[in-house]
Amino acid sequence: MLSLLAKHRLCYFLSFAFCFIFICLPGHTSNKRILIMGDSWAEGMTVFGAVQHVLDRYGFSHIEATGTRTAIGGTKAERWAKNWKGHLDILRDELEKNPAIDIVFMTLGGNDFLSLAMRENLAQLTSEQRMAAWQTICADLKAVIDAIKSVRPTIRVLLCDYDYLEPERMTATYQLQFHGISPEQMNTALVELAKEKRKLMAAYPDCGYVQNFGLLQYTFGNGDTIKPGSVCPPGKAPDYEPFPGGDIRYPSGRDAMPDGVHPVPRAYITIVENCFSQFLYTWLLETERREVATSR
Repeated sequence: MLSLLAKHRLCYFLSFAFCFIFICLPGHTSNKRILIMGDSWAEGMTVFGAVQHVLDRYGFSHIEATGTRTAIGGTKAERWAKNWKGHLDILRDELEKNPAIDIVFMTLGGNDFLSLAMRENLAQLTSEQRMAAWQTICADLKAVIDAIKSVRPTIRVLLCDYDYLEPERMTATYQLQFHGISPEQMNTALVELAKEKRKLMAAYPDCGYVQNFGLLQYTFGNGDTIKPGSVCPPGKAPDYEPFPGGDIRYPSGRDAMPDGVHPVPRAYITIVENCFSQFLYTWLLETERREVATSR
């Protein structure tokens, strides 16, 4: 997620691209309805065609998802909110050039979280200090969402959250330092932030939030510690029970998240399917039914 990961992320993406070239799909019509935006998770979903793969698989191959200009690895909610390097301008331009886009698929806030985790020992911060940090991140997310809606008030924003991270793997892969905190300590803090993000999205009745905590454990397991299907999957909207899913004592497994922060292509697809089943399928159907009704 961090800009410090840029060079490593490129190698990471390319190393899997050949093996998963089957999801790099042929050209689609220009019916752009979904704009993918945010950090390296959004970039990974764009590079590997994960969103488009799910659309095609479930009968929406006529719908195009795009994110080539707006899914930018290493970006923070803070910088998006401040229009750093004109990111918000690019986002607005994409919406204005593509009037059919009615869904923004967002992954954002992870780099803000990891930056805090490198500056401060999350386990030693008081609950008040952590909450102040979460509120700052959520305020930046709100600024981005409001900027999107200022272009198209009826647009729907889906905030796709993360899954359990592994600080030791990030340290080994990218030499990032997190003050020796355990996966449980890091992910407990990440879930705290997630609950505030859920509250933020609840203030937008036409938008949505998806938690993915424990999804990769449930689907792929974690070595000998967790077998696939042996833990609870993350709760779905609207009640999100359980929140979180999985076993927070452990990170996502190496098979799904080798570097401790970025899912492999098939794991991205699993995450997008979770979003599709809760929101995207219904939203796309509603728009298509409305278009059919108005064309009669």
